[in-house]
Amino acid sequence: MLKTKLTINKLWLSEDEKLWKSILNDSWSRVKPGNFGLEKELYTIHRRVKKFKDIDNWYLFILDKYLPWKYTAANRLARIKSLFKEEYKVVKAKKRLDLIIKSMFDEILTNPNNIKRCLKEPMKIKGIGIAGASGIISIFFPMHFGVIDQFVAKNVVRIKEFEKDPIVMNLKRKINKAENKDFYLSLTEGVFLIEIMRKKSKELNKKLKTKFWTPRKVDIVLWNSRD
Repeated sequence: MLKTKLTINKLWLSEDEKLWKSILNDSWSRVKPGNFGLEKELYTIHRRVKKFKDIDNWYLFILDKYLPWKYTAANRLARIKSLFKEEYKVVKAKKRLDLIIKSMFDEILTNPNNIKRCLKEPMKIKGIGIAGASGIISIFFPMHFGVIDQFVAKNVVRIKEFEKDPIVMNLKRKINKAENKDFYLSLTEGVFLIEIMRKKSKELNKKLKTKFWTPRKVDIVLWNSRD
């Protein structure tokens, strides 16, 4: 959450690394105590998982690790878990899931700049939409991707730098129409948001002469600086 009198626009233009890092680190205070261990594990999983074969059982990983990490609302988690288990309850279906994940890794390792194609692969998983897909690719490849969701989108549309962009203007209309209810991002909007995270992380690294910032860390700052 942003400190008093600090707007998202002031933050976005700021080159104060201590400020950016304070908001990044403060995000841990928003994690539910019961999810803290899982959050820590998936925050660093990219250091241990470099390729598809580094995880033995993708079905159990997604069911027991990824879904509880991404969907913290109990009702939504229960619904998505139910869809997932029903779809992949037999061995043949689990093998199909493995192929999707392998294709995802192959796509990202081959051409990470094609954000649309990289997002499309995990979207083939039953119950996983654009936000869920961005989560999967970002935990394994945080140097290239960030998580996109409605909270991040609501913050981005408030940044003056993007206010005249057609995608942002349409996104604003969608947010206003939703009237504080959940809404879904399109693939085009998702690609746009990740491009913004990539651009900002490169900009911060260049100005601050560091390699610390990634799209994933920018997404966490955007998420944690929401009202």
